[in-house]
Amino acid sequence: MTDTLRCIFRDGAFHPFRRHQRWCRENFEENEVVFAELQHQRNASSHKHQFAYINDAHGSLPERFHNLPFAASPTTLRKHALIKTGYCTISTLNAGSHANAGRVAEWVQSRARAAGEYIEVDIMGPSCVIKEAMSQKMSKMGKKDFEESKEAVLRYISELIGCDPEELRRQGQ
Repeated sequence: MTDTLRCIFRDGAFHPFRRHQRWCRENFEENEVVFAELQHQRNASSHKHQFAYINDAHGSLPERFHNLPFAASPTTLRKHALIKTGYCTISTLNAGSHANAGRVAEWVQSRARAAGEYIEVDIMGPSCVIKEAMSQKMSKMGKKDFEESKEAVLRYISELIGCDPEELRRQGQ
């Protein structure tokens, strides 16, 4: 079972999708009251719009950024922007010393690159601070959080490439 229980509102009540009904019968008592956080399903066109403007922006990155890890692809640019705008998970690993932290940071980043992932690692004294962008998959991020993160990413990337956010928004349409 995923973290999300999908339901449909029909006949005046919420009903779990068929694929979740067995799980509900096994995990809930009849007439049990549960609390649910409502998230409206996202619009696929909004999702596609973000990827379109990020692709355009990636092609417009100033030359001074070309050799930086986040400039490798539109995906790494998006993940970098998510991290810089706070849409990330942060883990701290104490390596015991500043020198060890440097070695651990290199190892963590090499493992991420080998897995095709983009992360950012900062060294703070004897610790590594590992930042990983939150997933924007429709199954992982609700509509409200997605729209807020999309706007934050748009503004961050606009500033990075030196253009007006509205201009970048129009380019992606």
